[in-house]
Amino acid sequence: MRVMTAGDSQAFAAAHPPIPRKDLPPYIDSVIDAGVLGCGVRVRAPGWTMIDPDQGGRVSGEYCIDSAEAAGVRTALVEWSCSSLEIGDAEAAEWTRWHNTILREVAASIPGTITIPPSDAVCVDGDPAGSPTPAKDKAWGHEVHPVDLVWLWSVQLGPTLLAKR
Repeated sequence: MRVMTAGDSQAFAAAHPPIPRKDLPPYIDSVIDAGVLGCGVRVRAPGWTMIDPDQGGRVSGEYCIDSAEAAGVRTALVEWSCSSLEIGDAEAAEWTRWHNTILREVAASIPGTITIPPSDAVCVDGDPAGSPTPAKDKAWGHEVHPVDLVWLWSVQLGPTLLAKR
């Protein structure tokens, strides 16, 4: 399977610097980056908008998914998962649940689109509004961008991509 990340700075960080093939799980051939630095993608309900000069400015995320689907690409939306910066913040927990609900609704409305929820290896008890596991905290450097891409693709993202391919 070949993976292309698309989205904001988190998508960029998930594929940059380029990950050597030997460090990826055996079922992922490559991870390439189409992320946009500077939060070029703005999340909103029921999707997101992004700046696309070729489309005359802002375009909806649905347009991007439809274009990818027409080219034979499947889309996976990564659910927000347990930030160590938000532990104990009730408002952040509610936002996380709301945000992930919106992502699941968008995915359910577009054939072939999936979400990647956090597993028990990512969040304690798999609760996206709960605490991160020590392994996730280390892999994400207690920040909002991943620093250990081997862990990200081997533990957080890759297993769901494989299971739902």
